[in-house]
Parts: sequence; C-alpha cells; structure tokens
Amino acid sequence: MITLKPITILSEEMPTCIAMNLAPERREFTNAPAIMLAWAYNITELVNEILQCRAIYANGTMVGLICFSYFPNNEYYKEPCYRIRPFMVDADEMGKGYEATALQALIAELRTKPFGEATAIFASYHPDDAEMVKFHETAGFVKTEFDFSDDDIIARLSL
Repeated sequence: MITLKPITILSEEMPTCIAMNLAPERREFTNAPAIMLAWAYNITELVNEILQCRAIYANGTMVGLICFSYFPNNEYYKEPCYRIRPFMVDADEMGKGYEATALQALIAELRTKPFGEATAIFASYHPDDAEMVKFHETAGFVKTEFDFSDDDIIARLSL
C-alpha cells in the first residue's frame, strides 16, 4: 500500500529521506532528495510560493519523494493550478510500481484542492524520461505547448 506523508527539511524523517539513493539513470531527470527538500524550504521561505514535498511510503517504508506547488494566480499558467515537480523513487525500489501509484495518490490529494481552488494540475518532466512520460500519459495528462527554458515537457490534467 502506497501512502504520502508531508515532509520538510525540518522533519524527523528527513535523514531517512536524504539517505535514499537516486539511480544513476535518473540523475539527469530529477534532483536528489536533499536538494528537493532544501529547494522546497528555500522557495517557501524566500519566495512565498507554496511548495510542498510528500514522502512516498510503501507498507510503512519510505521509498521516494514527490513535490508540488500551488499557483493561485500565475501569469505563466493563466489559471489557478497545482504543478507536480519531477519526482523520485529510491534506486532499490524502482520497478515495483510505486511511481505510478504515488502519482495517482498525489493527484487524488490535489483533487481535494488542499491549498486553494484550481482548475488543473500541471506536471513537468524531461522528454527523454520515458518512464515519467508513460506515467503521466497513463494518468491522463496531456502535453501542452508551454515552453520552459530547461526543455521539460509541461503536461496538463483538468480538475
């Protein structure tokens, strides 16, 4: 069973989170957990953007990390929305179906609009990241024409 639990750089579980290993083939597509947690802390504190991280647990064991932002009025997206960041599952836990299940769990959480009203969920991932492309397409995300400077695909899912 997959569950998501809030985690920050100040959480008691943070050492477990940053000890997870990012598989070598994933390093070009996402950041290590320590970087993701620090980034979330800095963005939330310095920019006042709501950026949240969720630890991914499988049967009570932390196996990954997934983060999202909330944009109530963003000139780029042009609608109130959530955005899922590229996420990771520990190298030893990959291939067990946790990625797709964690994505579905986060979508279910975001459908409750926990930080405010939204009309869509956007997700970003690299076009060469075949697994993430598959997970997001299977979840119903549709590629948009948005163009970030880092070449990521920006896909949209209506709420």
